[in-house]
Amino acid sequence: MKYSILGVCVGLLLAAPGAAQNTPNVTLTSSVSYGVGTCADLWVDGDLLFIARRSQGFDILDVSDPDNPSGLFSGRSDLFVQDVKVDGTTMYCSNESGNGQSVVVFDIADPSNPIEIGSFGGLSMFACNNMARFGSTLYCCSVTGNRVVVLDVSTPSAPIEVTSFSAQSIIALVHDVAVVGDRLYVSWLSGGFEIHDISTPQSPSLVLAHQVPTSLIHNTYPLRDGIHVATTDEVSGGYLRIWNITNPATPNQVAQWRAHPVAVMHNLQIVGDYAFITNYTQGLRIVDLRVPTLPQEAGFYDTFPMVNPFAFGAWGVYAERNNVYVADFNTGLYVFDFNQVGGILSSAQTSVTWGQTINLSVGGDSTAATLDSLIIADLSFSISQLGPATASLFTLQGPFPAGFNGTIPYDIPLPAGGPPGPYDVTFTLTIADITNNLVFDTATANVQIN
Repeated sequence: MKYSILGVCVGLLLAAPGAAQNTPNVTLTSSVSYGVGTCADLWVDGDLLFIARRSQGFDILDVSDPDNPSGLFSGRSDLFVQDVKVDGTTMYCSNESGNGQSVVVFDIADPSNPIEIGSFGGLSMFACNNMARFGSTLYCCSVTGNRVVVLDVSTPSAPIEVTSFSAQSIIALVHDVAVVGDRLYVSWLSGGFEIHDISTPQSPSLVLAHQVPTSLIHNTYPLRDGIHVATTDEVSGGYLRIWNITNPATPNQVAQWRAHPVAVMHNLQIVGDYAFITNYTQGLRIVDLRVPTLPQEAGFYDTFPMVNPFAFGAWGVYAERNNVYVADFNTGLYVFDFNQVGGILSSAQTSVTWGQTINLSVGGDSTAATLDSLIIADLSFSISQLGPATASLFTLQGPFPAGFNGTIPYDIPLPAGGPPGPYDVTFTLTIADITNNLVFDTATANVQIN
């Protein structure tokens, strides 16, 4: 009896026409070539892009038209800049040149002519490799002091050290800091990660400290649900790890993901539900974190031609608006267009009886601009009373014109006098890039047949 019900439903549904379409969602829109070993972190502020150029100082570009970046300034090779942060018309550069200036401050009111207005250096921080800003406070990774140095930059031309702190772990090496809301996230490589309350910005208070002995934590960033954080391992074959931090005393790893069993992850930024990761020899990787316990790759663009655990490639990443900027250590700047690819599925009814019609709307939403991958759209269903098995109603595949955004009706007439219910039916639309084995999106609709 169960299988006869399933057969009736499959037969009816296969008879109805329908379609869902999509296209790859990461496209290269522009690039700027730089010399090998001269690109590190980057920052975007409005229409300006700032690139830390290591031994070449820093560059400032106009990206008001991301398809055509325009150089405004390139220079200060007397510095070794690994990171840049911007606040209005003030730019802060980390410096590892050893000249006594660990943080150098510039007035960028005229971005084509940045003017040095101040700096900070001292025994506590002879060199700085990474920074994060919260209001008039700057949190700096002191390479020489192996601690986080907190600077008051309310007067940008005269930064003042107000405090500093070291890790809870004795094997820690300070490496990265990030500020989201009133929390400071510190990555200590072999020393794991920490979270500090900075609601009083110049008096950080430890909330959580967690050591991960088998990993080198390069980045730590929160998911927007407030109860999970993500970390990246800067080791060959390392993972993007998702942690539940509901209990700060015992963070619990709930998921992990990696692009390749050998490649090395580097920087991480989370915007909305997506993690943007630079993976040295696997390029830009975008991971969907809408279900924190089940991270799924949402797209990628490989900027490196091979897999080599000893080589540097994609280094810095900044996601802004629909654009994603990547600085590749070997080749330069890349600008990508990322568009979330969404499936659309809804039902006009939540409950029907035999003899009525289920009216579905099926479609997709994409503004991607490429047509070079094979896209599959699959509509399937399951009936909870029959167990977890699913049956496909239709599967369409192939490229289609970019810019699709809409739905079509998909009507399912049910025969009269069907087996007594209720039957809880879940329809699922899956849109995927089968060339690169990526699931872009799934959408569901639930209907009860009585």
